[in-house]
Amino acid sequence: MIVLFKYSLFKTFISLKKRNQNYEKLFHLNKILAFKNK
Repeated sequence: MIVLFKYSLFKTFISLKKRNQNYEKLFHLNKILAFKNK
């Protein structure tokens, strides 16, 4: 039971990290676009 809990925590952590990376990419793209529009 505990192993399953740890596994789900691990999966959640990984999905959060992936989502974070996507946000960082979007943020970077927005900065580049804003810079080009100036």
